[in-house]
Amino acid sequence: MNKFFIEIGTSDFNTLEHLAVQGWSGIFVEPDPWYLNKLRRFTGCIYEQSAILDYNGTTTFHNFDAEWVAEHQDSEIWVHGVGTTSDMNNMNTNPDWPRVEFEVNVKTLSRLISNHGVKRIDFLKTDIEGLDTKIFYCENDFEPNDLWFFDKQVI
Repeated sequence: MNKFFIEIGTSDFNTLEHLAVQGWSGIFVEPDPWYLNKLRRFTGCIYEQSAILDYNGTTTFHNFDAEWVAEHQDSEIWVHGVGTTSDMNNMNTNPDWPRVEFEVNVKTLSRLISNHGVKRIDFLKTDIEGLDTKIFYCENDFEPNDLWFFDKQVI
């Protein structure tokens, strides 16, 4: 049986693409289409533009302009892939840095799993700018065998 992963908040760096290279199937979830469209495409993988939170609906997604970030990544690399559905989380930085806002579909992890007929998750990675636990503190239709939380912050 193929192993299966879900990566929520994929961006376009430090992704689980290495698992897809090894033959895993999975779902890459990223609200910003600019980053999602930069990912390599793998057979057996799904690429979904949405945000995963604790409700189903829509919300405004706030992000630094990805093209601007790409042009300035040597000096401002930390803003690469930083985006949020919240009023907090790094969006109160230099007011001269260009931002974009757009509506994005929001769904719960249970809805994502149900929509794609997922029966098993071997690896789940989330990186949603400090809102990660929200997806676990809502009603979910799945029960993980093992759930490990890692907090990797670069300061």
